[in-house]
Amino acid sequence: METTLDQSEIGSRFTKAGINLFVAGYRGYGINDGFPTMNSLFQDCHAIYAHFKKILKAENYSGAIFVMGRSLGSMPAIELAYHYQGEIKGLILESGTAQNFKAVWEGADAKQIKKLGDAKFYNKDKIKEITVPTLIIHGEADTQIPVQIAQAMYNLSAAQDKQIVVIPGAGHEDLRTIGGEDFYGP
Repeated sequence: METTLDQSEIGSRFTKAGINLFVAGYRGYGINDGFPTMNSLFQDCHAIYAHFKKILKAENYSGAIFVMGRSLGSMPAIELAYHYQGEIKGLILESGTAQNFKAVWEGADAKQIKKLGDAKFYNKDKIKEITVPTLIIHGEADTQIPVQIAQAMYNLSAAQDKQIVVIPGAGHEDLRTIGGEDFYGP
């Protein structure tokens, strides 16, 4: 399980490339209190995004905003892109899921999920309506979320400007290391 503290390498690489990076932590992960549930994950991402926009306004930041999510983080990233695509310039999915780890959320959280009714829940359903430029990065040898999921998400994406990058030999946890410049770009 990764936390915000695990993102120092990507943060320093982005900073060197002139990209500002805001990494969010969710309830029950890393040093954050609480217990993670599907419901809290979706609630938290909207609250974090609202606070992030306040920070940007206070700092007079007017640059482009991209939303990025890795693995479990693909769920809040797609949720935000789905709801705020008029405000963001693009979506980046790294080792993302299509069915939101359905097996993980069985039990108590399933009651909350059922309350959503007709609302879009799965990543695979939301991405069909996300039109912002979309980049999908996935490891060819990922055994946790097979590369076929990334290809399916790419095919389902409504974005006209979309790209999929499959890193040969990379799995779920070593994607950035094996991908190197293919992951980070020139």
